[in-house]
Amino acid sequence: MQLQYTNNAIFICQPSGEISLKDESMIQAFSERYAVHQDLVEKYLHHLAYLQMMKQKRERERKEKAERESKLGYDDLDWEKLMSEGLLRKQKVSILNLYIERHSLTTEKKLAKKRKLDLVSAHIQNLSAALGSVSSINDTTVKNQTTVLCRK
Repeated sequence: MQLQYTNNAIFICQPSGEISLKDESMIQAFSERYAVHQDLVEKYLHHLAYLQMMKQKRERERKEKAERESKLGYDDLDWEKLMSEGLLRKQKVSILNLYIERHSLTTEKKLAKKRKLDLVSAHIQNLSAALGSVSSINDTTVKNQTTVLCRK
């Protein structure tokens, strides 16, 4: 069964023909032929229309989200907040790569996501700990401490 839209009418395409919400005679003929109450056929057609609408909405939202994420830069993200709220592990590898490249944590590109998460997490924790005790931090010191994770 396939749902089609034509001139704001909803159709169910079947081998026997099409049923439209706009055409009462088609609904009645379908309900008589398949021994289904007419109200149930109409409700089902509305349900199919709703499902189709939600499918289109999800597709549109996925495209918009992917577009937004592709435009994200390193400075657009609050890395410490992502870490503290446990959202760092939900980020895509491309987002983790932004952090890794900015801080030169490794030169290896073919690390698994878990390894990249470990690198970023350790680096953020080291930065937070160092910033808590010192007002200024030398990023190369933290880099040297976190690159050990990459060598395991």
